Amino acid sequence: MQVVIVCKNDRRATLLARDLCARLSCTKGVDVTVLRSQDLPNYNYGAEVVLVLGGDGTVLRAARHFSRLGAPILGVNLGKVGFLSSVEPDEVMASLDKILRQEYFLEERLMLQAAVIRNKKALLRAVVLNDVVIKSATPHIVTVSLQLNGKTCVSYRGDGVICATPTGSTGYSLSAGGPILSTSLAAIVITPISPQFGCARSLVASADSRFGFVVDSDRKTALSIDGEETMFLASKDKILVERASMVASFVQLKPAAQLVKASRLMDSGEEVFRSMLHNQTS
Repeated sequence: MQVVIVCKNDRRATLLARDLCARLSCTKGVDVTVLRSQDLPNYNYGAEVVLVLGGDGTVLRAARHFSRLGAPILGVNLGKVGFLSSVEPDEVMASLDKILRQEYFLEERLMLQAAVIRNKKALLRAVVLNDVVIKSATPHIVTVSLQLNGKTCVSYRGDGVICATPTGSTGYSLSAGGPILSTSLAAIVITPISPQFGCARSLVASADSRFGFVVDSDRKTALSIDGEETMFLASKDKILVERASMVASFVQLKPAAQLVKASRLMDSGEEVFRSMLHNQTS
């Protein structure tokens, strides 16, 4: 069995990777490869399971890379929230036997492919697991027109627009007021960022739709892919987004992890808000 361990560049992840490697190396029939997250582009071999030690950013990078190799991912939460992680660090050793026996189920996550078109030429093509974000890079309003299946349906004026998958619905889109989508839904949510008009709301559409975002701004406007790959956009640039042919495959030992974590996060936020009110009135 080929196991790949991907870890972010910090001491805690390095030590855990060392312990996991030592444990797995003693198991008959298991080959282990340890990679830093920055080394992912140079790894083009398959794996039967990938253990990712890090936060959601590390998991996103690994998921985009290994989705094209068809390898399932188990996220081990070494970040703050861990929406994309299945186990906590103190659980992973106890889970190894189940993982090696493949006593788990795989959850497939919808992915997107995005392209930036300028003067009929593609400047960037990328695979997306979380979200595509078009946002003003300066404190000025931008206008982004949304085309749905080739027809303009709405124009957003504000700080920008988020195009998120169900996986990404618990990220930036949620912070901007968007809904949480179950990862089993074949849907995409479009959420405006700080819209000028309060009536602007999120739009949920079928994942089989074709989306086009046209930028209308003389100010600096930035594009980010899963919060990482960034480029500056010019006025009249068009960002095409559609469902990708590949999916991200996640090892799940516990069901409905995303919705449970999102619920806990919102409960935590409500507790903080109530505490602030209590401190102001006491």
